[in-house]
Amino acid sequence: MKLRVLCSALLLLACLSLPVQADLILLGNSGWSVETLPSGVDMGVTVLEVNLQGDFVRIAIDKDFGPATVQGSQVDFPVAHLSFVRHGTAVGTIIIDHEVIDNHTGVAWNLFRWDIFQSTAAFDAVASAGWTVSPEFPGWNGYSPRSGGYGTIAAAGAPGVADGATFSPSGGLVIRASDDFDLKEQVLPEPASLALLALGAAGLALRRRRR
Repeated sequence: MKLRVLCSALLLLACLSLPVQADLILLGNSGWSVETLPSGVDMGVTVLEVNLQGDFVRIAIDKDFGPATVQGSQVDFPVAHLSFVRHGTAVGTIIIDHEVIDNHTGVAWNLFRWDIFQSTAAFDAVASAGWTVSPEFPGWNGYSPRSGGYGTIAAAGAPGVADGATFSPSGGLVIRASDDFDLKEQVLPEPASLALLALGAAGLALRRRRR
C-alpha cells in the first residue's frame, strides 16, 4: 500500500514538472506549421487556403485575451504568441486574412499591435490593406517595413473595444517570410481605463498593508 502511494506521488510530481505544451498546427501543405504558445490568450488557427502557385497561405486566427494580472500598481496584459516554423520548401507569404479578437482583459482598448522578432520575416506594408504599419506610435519601438527591418510593427485602430466586446480587423495582414519567426500581438489599453485599473490595484495593496 505504501509503495502504491509512493508511486502515485512520484507520478504526480513528474506530471507537474513537465513543461506546458504548445499547440502545433500544420498549415496544410504550405510547408509551414505554427505553435500557439501559452501566454494568457486562448487561440485557434484555421487554414483558409494554400496556393502553391501563388506562393501563399491564408489563415484565420481566433483569440480570447484573458484578464490582466495586477501586482501592486503594475498591470500586465496577456500577449498572443505564435511561433511559425518552416519545413523544407515552403510558400513565401503568410496572410492573416481574418481575425476574431475577444477582449476579456478588464479594460477597454485603443489599439493593438503585431510584432515580428526575427529578420527572417517582415510585414508588407503595401499589401496589408486596412492596416497601418509604423514604428511611430507612442511607446512603440521597431523598424520601418519599408527598409525591410525585423521587429516591424503593424497596428490597427480598435477604438472603443470595451471589456467583453469582440473586434475584427479589416483587411489581410501580409507577412513575407523566408524562415522560422515569432509573432506576438498585444493590446494598447485606453489610458483612462488603465489608470483606473492601476489606481484600484494600488488602493487594494494599500488596504492590505494597513491590515
